[in-house]
Amino acid sequence: MTTPPGANAVKRVQDAIHAAERLVAAAGPSSTPLAAPLGELLEVLKVVVRATVASVQPAASHALPSVATTLMALVQATETAAQKVLDETDALHVTQDKLRQALSQLCSCFEGHSVLQ
Repeated sequence: MTTPPGANAVKRVQDAIHAAERLVAAAGPSSTPLAAPLGELLEVLKVVVRATVASVQPAASHALPSVATTLMALVQATETAAQKVLDETDALHVTQDKLRQALSQLCSCFEGHSVLQ
């Protein structure tokens, strides 16, 4: 059995089951003393895998949607905050332009007067 080191537990168990099935098939009828215990071991492995999957699936089915919902809420909140920052930046630019125009008008009113000199 050559399962890569990074494989998850389910993949490793699946590989072990396939290896055991190949051993049972290779043993054939002439190796009954070896085939019977391997067949029993294979059935035990299948029961363990089914029980493990049955216990993990409900937890995952509750946790993963919750995580996905939380992440979607974070994305929405981030998008809303980013839009607000952009809107405020635009408003500041408009205010800055108005202030420049007002200052320009004010300066033009005092041109030639000694107040500015």
